[in-house]
This record gives sequence, structure tokens and C-alpha cells, in this order.
Amino acid sequence: MSTGPLDYPQRVPVKVMGDKGDELRAALDRALARHVAPGTPVDITERESRAGKYIAYTATFMAESREQLIAVYTELRRCEAVRFLL
Repeated sequence: MSTGPLDYPQRVPVKVMGDKGDELRAALDRALARHVAPGTPVDITERESRAGKYIAYTATFMAESREQLIAVYTELRRCEAVRFLL
């Protein structure tokens, strides 16, 4: 079986950057809780901008499908604190 970019399940990073504060992390936590199966390990790292105005989170988990990733990204786009998604 090949392991290419379209094969699932696969471990993927979801990167979200935006305004520093509680809203961005809460949006990330909500999206993961709704769209990632309970018990799935999720590694979250955070990095603050040099000036401290922005924050970036990377949530890495085993994605089960492309649709699952789309659902996570769609929900995160609704958060006004989000500036970039990768």
C-alpha cells in the first residue's frame, strides 16, 4: 500500500495563526472536539509572535479522511481571531 498525500488515515498538522487571546485557542479546542474522535491523541504546540500580538498553534493528529480535515478548517474559518490557516 502506498503512502501518499491522499491516503488516510494519516498524521497531519493543522496550523492556525491569529490574534493572541483566549478566543483562538478555544476555537481550536472546539473544532478538534467536534471533528476528532474521542481518545485520539492530539499534540498541540504554540508559538507567540516576536511582538506578542499574535499566536500560532499547531495541532497534529491522525486524520481519518479529507472530509474530516475540511470540517476542522471550515469551523476554524468562522472564528474572527483567525488570521491564517495552513
